[in-house]
Amino acid sequence: LTGVAGTVVVRASQAGNATYNAAPNVDQSFVVTEPPVGLCSTTTNLALGKTATQSGTQLNADADRAIDGNTDGNFWVSQSVTLTNWVSNAWWEVDLGAIYNIDEVNLWNRTDCCMEHFANFYVLISDVPFTSTDLNTTLNQAGVDHYQVTGEAGYPTALSTIRTGRYVRVQLAGTAYLAIAEVEIMGCATTNFNGNGEANLEVPESSQAQSIQEFTAKVFPNPAENLITVDFETPTDNNLQVMVMDTKGSEVYRHAFYAYAGNHSFTIDISSYPVGNYIVFLRHGEFKKVVQFVKIK
Repeated sequence: LTGVAGTVVVRASQAGNATYNAAPNVDQSFVVTEPPVGLCSTTTNLALGKTATQSGTQLNADADRAIDGNTDGNFWVSQSVTLTNWVSNAWWEVDLGAIYNIDEVNLWNRTDCCMEHFANFYVLISDVPFTSTDLNTTLNQAGVDHYQVTGEAGYPTALSTIRTGRYVRVQLAGTAYLAIAEVEIMGCATTNFNGNGEANLEVPESSQAQSIQEFTAKVFPNPAENLITVDFETPTDNNLQVMVMDTKGSEVYRHAFYAYAGNHSFTIDISSYPVGNYIVFLRHGEFKKVVQFVKIK
C-alpha cells in the first residue's frame, strides 16, 4: 500500500508440482479511501464548563459530572459519574452555548460495575435545540445526525462526527438507568467559516495565506433537495479531487479531473442521499477546501 486512495488487488496463488496441479489464481479487490477529513486543525474539549441536563437524577449524580474533565469511572470513589432514573430512553444532553465544528465525541463508561447502564444508545447532534425528548421524534428531526452504539460504551468509545453542532445528546434505545463517566466533545470554533458554509482546512504553512485568498468554493442551493452546484476557483493548473461525505465520514461521491486555473462549476445529483448534513471536500494540489451543505426532503 502506498497511502494513495484507489483499488487494491490481493492475489492468492499455488504452484503445482509432480503430484498436484497448480491452483488457479484467486483475486480479491478492495477500495482504499482517504480517512475522514476533520473540520479543525487542532481540537479542544468543547464540553468543559458548559450546561448539561439529563432525564432524571439519582444519588445526587447530576449531569454536570459527565463534563467535569474527570474520566475516572468509579462511581463511589471519584464522585464523577452521572446516574439517571430508570426510565424508557433515558437521556443526557449538553448545550455548548454556540455552534462549533465537532470532529469527534468521546464517551467513557463506568468502571466499578454496571457497565450495562451505558449501552445500546445514540449520540445525537444538532445546530438547533431538539424539539422533543422522544427518541424516534429526535431521530427524524431535520438537521439532526445520529450515531448508534449497539454495545457497551468503552474507555473511551470514540465517534467521528465531522459536522457543526451546539446541542449534543446521549440517549438510550431501551429502558434502563444511564450512567456516564465523561463525555468529551472535541472540536473548534467556527470562526474559520466565512458565512457561506465554507471552511478552510489546514494546509502547508507556506501556502496557507494563498489558499485562503485564491482557492475559493461554494455550494448552492444550500439547503438542497435534488441537485447541488459546486462552484470554485483554482489558483493553478493541477488535478482536482472531489469527495462528498456524510457526517459519519462515509464517502458517498468521488470524482477527479484536471482543472486549469480559473473558475469552474459542476453539478452533483443528491436526490438519493438521505436527509442530513454533508461536506464537499476538494483537493487541488496542495490546496484543500471543505464546504458544508444540508440535504432536505
